[in-house]
Amino acid sequence: MNWWKVSTENKKSAWEHMLFEKDDQVIRYITGYRVGSVLLCTEESNLPPILEQNSGPSADMVNMYSTEYEYDLDALWDGWYTETIFPDDMPEDEKEALQSIIDEDVFELEQLGWINYETECWFEGPLKFEPA
Repeated sequence: MNWWKVSTENKKSAWEHMLFEKDDQVIRYITGYRVGSVLLCTEESNLPPILEQNSGPSADMVNMYSTEYEYDLDALWDGWYTETIFPDDMPEDEKEALQSIIDEDVFELEQLGWINYETECWFEGPLKFEPA
């Protein structure tokens, strides 16, 4: 077994998606980072992990938390972008009220009964592999 550090090569190519659920509705909170890296463990000590970048928000992305490998987040650096995606059928006044809470601290949603049930870490574009 061997650990590999997998990093994004291009700037602005790491994305964290936090999914919150309440009453069968889902809020997706996205943060874009300039650079990111994740540690992945492979069975073969001399071969880097094989990752197919063919899913996600665009066709050249991979969810680093949803591969066949054991993983550990190394770092996400320099957040530069945020976006909140609300359910289409949520009333505008509710979206605005929730957005003001999210702008202060996204984890305050949990105080309102929203559960952070999943977090995804998407890397886009070419990746760099280094022994960790």
